[in-house]
Amino acid sequence: MKNTIALLLLSATFISCAKTETLAENNLIGQWLLTETLADPGDGSGTYQPVDSERKITFLTNGTFEMNQDPCPTIVRQQDSAKGTYNLNDSTLTVTGCRFEGATEDHQINFSVNEGHLFLLYPCIEPCGEKYKKLE
Repeated sequence: MKNTIALLLLSATFISCAKTETLAENNLIGQWLLTETLADPGDGSGTYQPVDSERKITFLTNGTFEMNQDPCPTIVRQQDSAKGTYNLNDSTLTVTGCRFEGATEDHQINFSVNEGHLFLLYPCIEPCGEKYKKLE
């Protein structure tokens, strides 16, 4: 009985690792183009609206990303590009060098991949975010 339980736990570990690897290799890795933004006016009526943008984010297999435009709030810094790391376990991007005054950690942005789109969800008071499509 103990051997069966140990075998089941070991199998579950391998399966969960395979799912994370599949997300990184098949869904996230590559270049994405910003196509829509969300800025809710505070009453829950906000929807994603199309934008004409050249903002791109590229996810690399080594756990890093690069953006051709800076995602940090303008009160923090204004640069032409950004880079950082991503974490598949908690679905966050950590933008290197993007800190609010007095903060001890770099700025984090939550992300998700749903129905072929990448969503960046910024820490706003009202819902706000960006929707990207993957480039071939």
